[in-house]
Amino acid sequence: MAFLARSRALAPGSRGGRSSADAPRGTPRATPRRRRLAAAGLAGAALLAPLLATTPSLADPGADGPRAGASTGGAARAGAARPAARAAARAAALDDDPLRVRLLSLTPSTLTSPAPPPRGRVRAGALVDSELIASPGARPTPSPPGAIGGDGEIRVTGTVTNRTDDTWSTLNLYPVIGDDLAPMRTPGAVAEAVASEPDLYVGERITDIAEPGRIDVLGPGETAPFTLRLPLDRVQLDAGGVYWFSVQVIATGPDGSRDTTRAAGRARTLLPYVPRRVTTPARAALVVPLVRAVATDADGRVALPEQWVRTMSEGGRLSEILDFVREGGAPPVTWVVDPALVDAVARLADGNPPRAVAAPLPEPTDDPDDTDDTGSPDGSAGATSPGAGTQAPAPTDDAAPLPDVDDDPDAAVAATAAGWLDRLAQLLGDRRSDVLTLPYGNLDVGAALRLDPTLLTAALTQRSTTLDSLDLGTRALITGAGGYLTSGMITAAPADAVLAATEDMVRTGRDGAVPPLADIDGRAVVMTSAALSQGGPGPGPSQSAVALRQRLLAEVAVRALRADQEPVVTVLPTEWGLDDPAGFFDGLRVPWLDLTTIDGAESDRTPVPLTSADLTIPTEQVRRELDAALITEAQATLQSGRTLQNLVVGNTEVAGEVEREVLAALSVGSRGPADQAAARARLQATQDWIGERLQGVEVSVTDGITLSGASGDFIVRLRNTLDTTVAVGLRAVTDGDLRITRPAPVQLAPGQRTTVLLRARTSTNRVHTVTLEVTDVEGTPLGGSDVVRIRSAQVSDVIWIILGSGLVILFGAIGVRLVRRLRGEEPLTRRAAQEAEAAEAARAAREGARSDAGGPGSA
Repeated sequence: MAFLARSRALAPGSRGGRSSADAPRGTPRATPRRRRLAAAGLAGAALLAPLLATTPSLADPGADGPRAGASTGGAARAGAARPAARAAARAAALDDDPLRVRLLSLTPSTLTSPAPPPRGRVRAGALVDSELIASPGARPTPSPPGAIGGDGEIRVTGTVTNRTDDTWSTLNLYPVIGDDLAPMRTPGAVAEAVASEPDLYVGERITDIAEPGRIDVLGPGETAPFTLRLPLDRVQLDAGGVYWFSVQVIATGPDGSRDTTRAAGRARTLLPYVPRRVTTPARAALVVPLVRAVATDADGRVALPEQWVRTMSEGGRLSEILDFVREGGAPPVTWVVDPALVDAVARLADGNPPRAVAAPLPEPTDDPDDTDDTGSPDGSAGATSPGAGTQAPAPTDDAAPLPDVDDDPDAAVAATAAGWLDRLAQLLGDRRSDVLTLPYGNLDVGAALRLDPTLLTAALTQRSTTLDSLDLGTRALITGAGGYLTSGMITAAPADAVLAATEDMVRTGRDGAVPPLADIDGRAVVMTSAALSQGGPGPGPSQSAVALRQRLLAEVAVRALRADQEPVVTVLPTEWGLDDPAGFFDGLRVPWLDLTTIDGAESDRTPVPLTSADLTIPTEQVRRELDAALITEAQATLQSGRTLQNLVVGNTEVAGEVEREVLAALSVGSRGPADQAAARARLQATQDWIGERLQGVEVSVTDGITLSGASGDFIVRLRNTLDTTVAVGLRAVTDGDLRITRPAPVQLAPGQRTTVLLRARTSTNRVHTVTLEVTDVEGTPLGGSDVVRIRSAQVSDVIWIILGSGLVILFGAIGVRLVRRLRGEEPLTRRAAQEAEAAEAARAAREGARSDAGGPGSA
């Protein structure tokens, strides 16, 4: 806040109503004593600034770390909570200069001076005492480039563009050095300076120099170069730190007027001054991301190969990234590579083949009698993994020119991809550099952990065979989108993975200091600086080579001036001009900067414990995560790939290939609404393509089957319409009254037909509707099906019950009679005879009585 407090005190209007940022240097310079007194007073005012600011409370952290949207607090690091894009947008809105100035080179990139031997010990954390520059009349001994001296100069080259419809003339360009302002000595002060308004006062214009930049006439829309030289004897610096450096244009306007109080155009950058007495260099690690969105067609080919040709050819993005490091002298850097990108280029180098469904052909034998001219037993080339069949061209340091795709598009794409892979292998093979790999496809880790954690496991398991073949000893890198790391990500990360987070998520003090290595949830986390993402100050491009180099130097300078000299790890923006790589790295070759890798920067650091209360994640980061609809589509596509692999006999790679395509679709680059819609459409197209192959096995059966009894057999016909051998099963979907025995899986050669005998059993004689489905060996339906109606010819169960009951009664009665007969037949006969005899005697007695009554007496 000290820098802005001083800048506001010198705002336009403080010098007779004109912009002090444009004030020419005509009055005697303020003495060092006056400047120190002014700085002390303004520093006191700066101490009150945090107390006047609004301090939102920090939301309670959730189970996954700091809750999204939590405030950074009133004492948050200056510039950290302010996104670089917002600062750049504000600077662009305030940039209304009619002329646009762009800096192409600044030599030297830093200033230094001789210093006497240090006196006394320097306490830890204190700023190293700086010395005044040698007087202009002194003749110091020759010093290396970048050193300040009486005969030296600052040389600036650049361009001026006329943004108006009028003609401007007599353009003079003058330097501005903020040597009358207190230097910036903390990362927070540097960040706040970069985010400041373009018309902020940065120092007095130096007009009395022998060689100002000059352009005679500049017409509408025209751009002209300039060169500006500033003798070092015009520069007076009091203390080590970071100073403003600006170039301003004074020109005659279209109406003939010439306003010398306000510049018609300007460019600003940062100029570090580190005394020569600082002998121990501060370490800095430069991270170079190698990422690009990877999209595939429905058949697995890399989509839009012509765009890949452009980006890998001379002047293309992927080509310039490699050229940037190579032309910079191949310094030690930390590469962060998305394996999906390398695999996509390898596939293009192999001719961009479609997804392989058939089983790979056997490897060629060593017997020459078994091979023909093609090198394989059957005269056809065997299927290989991406990059395996590519013959790399001879090593070359130069990017391939844009090929003529009209002659042979496929050959041009393959040649360009193979050449790019060869150049990449040379750079990654430099043992001075480190190579870290992102989860496959640059997965949106936050969305994966929230919706399907198995996706992160898959992304960490998938590897690039092309990268593995280089034997680089890569390690996994776990970080969130924008560098925002959650506790869930830390927990899910493998033990040997590198964890990285942006310093923007850390609440710190006013000086903007963030520990370079933090202990979060028991794991060491590398804290990366957001300096290069924010870039340099406006107006003009904030991420040009000069802007980024000077910003990186400024970040290292404020650390080099401290006794503890904490390292800085910064990430090269993925979208910037990549212009002048030699000038970028040459300007970093200063004695107080040690460019190294992440391992080199953090090797002897002790992690500083941080709690969730020290961290914050903006709500926007969570809101932009991939949505559930895309994750659901990804899960369906993964299942389709597994089913296809189960179907095809001998193919054990297609599921992994589909998985890699899905992970690439779940990239951080797919976070926008339009990008998510496009990713869903690609996944749906992949499912449709796989579905057509899954339905390549047809099933048919004669309708209207009648069983002769409660059970019976019937025939089902299968036909393989694919050009590869498959293994399938059958599944019957019935009601509960009909059961069909599931047959064993069968294999079908390409075009083969076969029949399968099924047994059905039912307990009713009604008609049953049965759906027969073709499945893989695990029982997953493939899509082919047929419907059949089955009934049984058996009699009704009621009739059988009645008949059974009658038989039981019949045979029961017979049994009873038999038992009775066997037990009591003889006594019954004797009694009957006696009864018959008695009846006969009674009958005879009655007849005798009647005879006696009709005797002679009655006659």
